[in-house]
Amino acid sequence: MRNRKPNVVDELQEIGSVLVDLRLSIERIDASLVVRDPGNVRSADAYDGLRKQIAVSAGDRRRLLVLLTELGEAIRRKEDHPSLQARFEEWSSQAGITVLSELNSEHFDYLETDGGKVEISQPAYVEIDSGRTIRRGVASGPPRRVVLGENDSKDPESDGEKS
Repeated sequence: MRNRKPNVVDELQEIGSVLVDLRLSIERIDASLVVRDPGNVRSADAYDGLRKQIAVSAGDRRRLLVLLTELGEAIRRKEDHPSLQARFEEWSSQAGITVLSELNSEHFDYLETDGGKVEISQPAYVEIDSGRTIRRGVASGPPRRVVLGENDSKDPESDGEKS
């Protein structure tokens, strides 16, 4: 009986592998049918979705170009810093971006230094809806365990290293 269990497990793993291969093959066949026969409903839906994405992308690009020209004109007119800051905040809000200037390890690169406190040298920019990082922030300060409030005595390997 013991000899059969490994065989059953091996066979189940083989069946799982075959099913994964079949799923990938079906996805390839589906994609080729969509491309090959643009007259069917599935193809029409796929092409319509692609057309809409292209239209949205073109609109986004146009909006970016308008913002860049507005920024360029503001710089040319030598607008003051508070005015540029207000413009940035408005555009960020419209785009759904938030600026993080407090340490959040998920969105920051952290450099350990001899400093006694955490300093944010570059804020992080994060998409509000998805929480995705657009641009990572940079922070520096004491070792992470100090910032997080961890005590060296909790680490059994470090107990003998203290002087």
